[in-house]
Amino acid sequence: AVLQYSYNGGAWFTMVDPNEHIAQDAKQQIGLNWYNEKGLVSRPGDGNIASTNGNNSSGYGWTGVHQEWKTARFPLDSIMKHQPTGSSSVRFRMVFSSDQQNPDGTSYDGFAFDNLWIGERQHNVLFEHFDNLNNSDMKIDSVNLLARKYSMDMIPIQYHNNYPSEDIIYQNNKFPVETRGSIYDINQSPRSFMDGIKEYDYSGAYVKDYQVINRSLEDPAFDIDIEVLPTGNENDVEIHVTVIARRDLNDEILVNILPIETSIDQPSVNQPYGIDSLNNIVKDMLPAGGYPYNLTWTKGMTEEFTVTWDLNQLTEENVIYDKTK
Repeated sequence: AVLQYSYNGGAWFTMVDPNEHIAQDAKQQIGLNWYNEKGLVSRPGDGNIASTNGNNSSGYGWTGVHQEWKTARFPLDSIMKHQPTGSSSVRFRMVFSSDQQNPDGTSYDGFAFDNLWIGERQHNVLFEHFDNLNNSDMKIDSVNLLARKYSMDMIPIQYHNNYPSEDIIYQNNKFPVETRGSIYDINQSPRSFMDGIKEYDYSGAYVKDYQVINRSLEDPAFDIDIEVLPTGNENDVEIHVTVIARRDLNDEILVNILPIETSIDQPSVNQPYGIDSLNNIVKDMLPAGGYPYNLTWTKGMTEEFTVTWDLNQLTEENVIYDKTK
């Protein structure tokens, strides 16, 4: 079985990752539980079917014998991106096919699907990048490119460490990078971590589409609501955070608030290194060490806290280049 789509009832296309590697590793394709085979003899959805023309010449599909329901997810971005001008709708269909390879005497129940859902992805993928302007192999431009490419799904933030030597951003503010870097045991740059679990040391391990998109297809553990409240003082704000559990969870949770400078465009900082802009530079970490919750979470459970970010309490070296950013 496959899922196919059509614009205004025209030709039918199989929903599949065009850069998939299903023949080698099903985990290296875009989509969660999205097809488990390639080269099916019966090629579901290929050729003329019920007076319509579909395309699945490579024989993708869900196949085999399964004893339980599976949840499959796939992004629809490319379908929206390539929708023809003047096309007002997209139609979806499930297509089934069979061959003669089942053993004699077997009887299977067929294929069923339920609970079709189309909506916005809910998971924002946190991409933490550690770099240094004095590093001849820095990847800041590459991270900026990733941020533009995955603007719908990825939240990139940058820390500057002191490898191979202190740069001006590290000298501005050492506290966040040394606090966060110690968790990852970082003693070099560049390094990146996605959602705190996937590490890239950039020695040939470049970020691939499926690694970002498939994380964004996962359900997040929490909803987080952030409200920034003025205090009447131009140099400080109150930050109110509400954390809501989306599922049951028995684990320690640490909540950090990270003020960032969205871009640093000072020629004196960037031009010596040939970089147009430094983006999403972490300026502080609130509260110091994070706000700990050692709780048994149940779905819908809510916790709230408020902190004040006071620029007057920043060290003299913690330069904010543009307060409007």
